[in-house]
Amino acid sequence: MIGHTVSSLQERVRFRCALPAFTANTNVTTADALSLVQESVRKLCGLMAEFNPEAYFATGTTLTTTSGVSTCSLPLNFTKLLTLHWDRGNGWQIPIRLATVEDQWPSDSVYSWENLRPMYRFLGNQLEFYPTPRAVHDVALRYSTGLFPTAAADTVFLELGWDEWVVLDCCCKVRQRQEKGYAEFAGERSTIEQQIRDQARRDRVGVAQTRDVQADNREARALEWWRLP
Repeated sequence: MIGHTVSSLQERVRFRCALPAFTANTNVTTADALSLVQESVRKLCGLMAEFNPEAYFATGTTLTTTSGVSTCSLPLNFTKLLTLHWDRGNGWQIPIRLATVEDQWPSDSVYSWENLRPMYRFLGNQLEFYPTPRAVHDVALRYSTGLFPTAAADTVFLELGWDEWVVLDCCCKVRQRQEKGYAEFAGERSTIEQQIRDQARRDRVGVAQTRDVQADNREARALEWWRLP
């Protein structure tokens, strides 16, 4: 991936749209120029999330539960969950499954992660665990993030072609604001987007494997975790 400063992307937009240097008083202000790139980069992240978010934006962290508290906050840059495991140490990790509606029972002191395999549900920007943790546990979270530039000096790392897509998308927005035609920019953007889609598979030697996600019924999940495969 290649690093591009936000300011360099802004300058390319300015050149393509024949704009004057951005200032606080120009029609497209310095703040506007930053907002344009931020919006287009976020839009690009959403586009790439359709393909393989783990190949481009995957990261990981360890969450820590609190005894007697069912929820745990997600990272601020969290966008999509990839895997979730209870880390018991010494390389022993227990997968934490998504709870169905029927699995969301009220807290019961009889159950703990030691005698019932833990499950989770999303609750706003938090994970809610079932059963409620009765001790402090480490939870290994692997998730997809994105690109979140906050200043013109920031650097975003993009694959070949992504930078041109961002520039063209910004140009479309500028022309819309000026109430001018932007078909030429939109056409170029569509061409670049199709190229991105065609080349979206980053790991070209990887094998896609179909998984049976229906076989895990509620009765099996309710068993002690050490009896599950």
